Amino acid sequence: MNILKYFFAVSLMLGLGCAKLRSSGSDNGDDDNDRDDSATQCTLGTSWSTVDTFASNSYARAKGVAEGPNGELYVVHTAKTQSSPYRSGWVVRKSSDKGATWSTIETFVPYSNTGSQEATGIASDSSGNIYLSGYTEDDSGDNLWTIRKFSSAGNSWSTVDDFKTGTGFTDALAKSVRIGKDGTVFAAGETIATSNSKRGWMIRSSSNNGTTWSTPYTYQLDSSYNSELFNLVLSPFSDSAGVILGTGGDSGTSYLWKTGGTNLLSGTSVIDSYRISGGAYAHPHAAVYLDENSILVGGLATNASSANYVSVRRSDDGGQTWNDAYSSTEYSGGYPQAMALGHDGLLYMGGYDPASLGWLIQKSAPDTLSFSVSDSFVEGVANDGEMVLDMLSASDGSMYAVGAVAAPGNQVYSIVRKLSCE
Repeated sequence: MNILKYFFAVSLMLGLGCAKLRSSGSDNGDDDNDRDDSATQCTLGTSWSTVDTFASNSYARAKGVAEGPNGELYVVHTAKTQSSPYRSGWVVRKSSDKGATWSTIETFVPYSNTGSQEATGIASDSSGNIYLSGYTEDDSGDNLWTIRKFSSAGNSWSTVDDFKTGTGFTDALAKSVRIGKDGTVFAAGETIATSNSKRGWMIRSSSNNGTTWSTPYTYQLDSSYNSELFNLVLSPFSDSAGVILGTGGDSGTSYLWKTGGTNLLSGTSVIDSYRISGGAYAHPHAAVYLDENSILVGGLATNASSANYVSVRRSDDGGQTWNDAYSSTEYSGGYPQAMALGHDGLLYMGGYDPASLGWLIQKSAPDTLSFSVSDSFVEGVANDGEMVLDMLSASDGSMYAVGAVAAPGNQVYSIVRKLSCE
């Protein structure tokens, strides 16, 4: 999966019209797309519109969205590239005119087998390099942690990390890619142990634009159970700071909400461990930094009666302590897959509506967390595959959401929706 995009401006100017601000941070993919350039603060509209759809042999899902240094937009998709026999691959589409038109700039199908090649995230740095995360199934059936890069200098694509960890692991899955404030590239995901097929967290990093990589952090709560990683969100305010979102299994059917954080290159540890009293599991999927110290993390948790709750946890001291900021059974089961801060100062939270089985975006002031619906969308036919998977608050003030919707005939296709700056 994953998760999420946001843009944080150091100061907010509310009201009619537009103004130019300075923002803090560099361009990061997925949930944290902050850039150290002038950003437009404006009033967002109220109606979302579809600006791109992409179908490929009845199946495609948009997994991530990022913005380049000149305002160009990139969306990465997992798509079926061949129906019989089945094959899937990574597809990147680009818009240079604020979403008005789109073209496919890359299709990646690395192996000859009939397995799955799954894209999971995208990031763009200040030099115009693009990074993709995911995993690829090789001809022996093993999943390899894979990071792809588009070099703006060489105008070419290449695989810069193709990694299975070696002895002791059968598979490795890159779930997210991010660019830190200082330009460090981070990839986050999971390894699967050979001995018992249990999952653990892994963070990989590169300080030289993907040329070489190291592994600064791994985590597993209990080696007898899965510890799954869903997302990584970086702070736009501090080099190498961020939060890792995942679970830690402490029994065969029980999973704790786990947030790891502080410095991702040194001193990383679990900074929040959470579960509703008596509940079987809890898992975080999305996060956003409100400022240097205030962080919101959203996900799903169950109570002792197995009822689902949309949950948001908050820290106002850089992740040292956490509290429940929001818990609701409304749209429960449609837990947030993405969070973004709009240029209107509101928090946008995207996922799906379990009642309509449709795409859902809610919004709220970040300090009150009293949500209202911003976008509720069912395309063609209701299907539990319809959901928001990532969001971006772009430098021109517009908001973008990407994901998948369903059409008659059991077809699933990618979609990009836009909320324009008025």
